[in-house]
Amino acid sequence: MERGLQATFLLGARSARPRQPFAIRRQTVDGVSSSSLHAQAPPLNRLIVASCYNEAMIASANIVFFSGTGCTAQSARALKDSLEKLDIGVRVEELRGPISGTPAIDEDVLILMYPLYTFNAPLPIYEYVDHLEGAKEQKVALVPVSGGGDVAPNRACRLGIRRELERKGYAVVYESMIVMPCNVIVCTPEPAAKALLEKLPSRCDEIARDISKGVVLRIDPPLTDRLFSKIGDWEKGYWGRIRFSEKLAVSDTCVSCGLCAQTCPRKNIDMVEGLPRFRDDCVMCLNCIYGCPEKAISAGCGSFLVLKNGFRLSEYRTASAVDEERIVPLLKGALWKGVRRYLFG
Repeated sequence: MERGLQATFLLGARSARPRQPFAIRRQTVDGVSSSSLHAQAPPLNRLIVASCYNEAMIASANIVFFSGTGCTAQSARALKDSLEKLDIGVRVEELRGPISGTPAIDEDVLILMYPLYTFNAPLPIYEYVDHLEGAKEQKVALVPVSGGGDVAPNRACRLGIRRELERKGYAVVYESMIVMPCNVIVCTPEPAAKALLEKLPSRCDEIARDISKGVVLRIDPPLTDRLFSKIGDWEKGYWGRIRFSEKLAVSDTCVSCGLCAQTCPRKNIDMVEGLPRFRDDCVMCLNCIYGCPEKAISAGCGSFLVLKNGFRLSEYRTASAVDEERIVPLLKGALWKGVRRYLFG
């Protein structure tokens, strides 16, 4: 049952018709199912803050992640390090290629990590959950990785996968987000990207402490964000899996190195007569485009997604550190609101 409830804050109480921001349900509970958590949750305009309990409750964790261009992979490694510092045993699995068989979960908590694809979880995460057997109250944490932060229209990125898990009896007890450099449409300014990488360890320490202490944190997004998350069906259907893939073009600068086929997280690329051939199981992760050393692969469909100067996470790691005063002016406007909040509060 609920323990240590400390305070309740009403948001938007000054207006007659308060705006209803997404609700963060933060509780510490013992033996409460996901369905009863939902029933006990406050209205959408309430933020509940509660103290933590029993730090020894979580002894083991299984991190399962999908990563396209490396941001989620690096985040998963960082979270593993943070959990292990708390003496939690961690098993890490990366989703690559088709899923076969039934995944086994023997740990206290399953942690799903994934990049945001069109305001939702990517297809491989849904496939993984689809292959899971039913489980009674197996605890799950959802930790997506975004280039824009936990603001509109990203806030429903956990809702679809949470519902799929709960249909199978899993208890989604914790939801958070990690912000990393953006790899589609607009490029994160280099100083801000460097700052995001520097913040990653401390952010993962926060998440690890919450998980280890049994903090329950569930996020209910507003209707607008839920509608945006439906665009994710576009990426998972014909336009993502087939149309985008069949329109990928290979120029004569290709040197037949095969790197694209080796690193494709969906194993969707075959080398045929020295050239990459794309099959029909693409998820638009852009790994092949950004990872090609000769820049020989280009998008014929959805080319607006691709950053003009490419994306290499390793380049941000070596960038010079910059203080807050120089970063903030680079993050002006609504587009970078979530990144500003994540970095500087």
